[in-house]
Amino acid sequence: KQWYQRRVPITAGIYMEVQMPKPTDEAQDLTKDFSDSPLHRFRKANSKLRENVYAPSPCLHLSNIPCEISEDEIRDLFENIGTIVNFRFLTSDRPDKKMALLEFTNTSAAICGLVQLHNKEFKTDTGKQYLRISFSKAGFIQK
Repeated sequence: KQWYQRRVPITAGIYMEVQMPKPTDEAQDLTKDFSDSPLHRFRKANSKLRENVYAPSPCLHLSNIPCEISEDEIRDLFENIGTIVNFRFLTSDRPDKKMALLEFTNTSAAICGLVQLHNKEFKTDTGKQYLRISFSKAGFIQK
């Protein structure tokens, strides 16, 4: 589709609408409206992040990783979510922040990892950094 002379990729989901539970419903705490939350990464109309939204896959792209965090520490964070098949740090122009690809055995585990650990706070020597997680565009590619 074209919108304002730009190609807009569209992926249809299983559900076309989300029904929020009624306040009296016992499952009301399971669904939240994040449209005004600072956790909503795509709330800004012209955000570059909107261009990097990809369909769920077993592979996650991790960014804003503090430089002192090791592969073992990241694996420890994600290992109780599911089985990790592959992990690799990516090269970055910024020495103070790292990026990585992490691949699970299935998409369900990757979804849980994104939901549970996106925006995880790391305390560093210079303050706080928050882990950014999204689904990977290309999947895991061996070096």
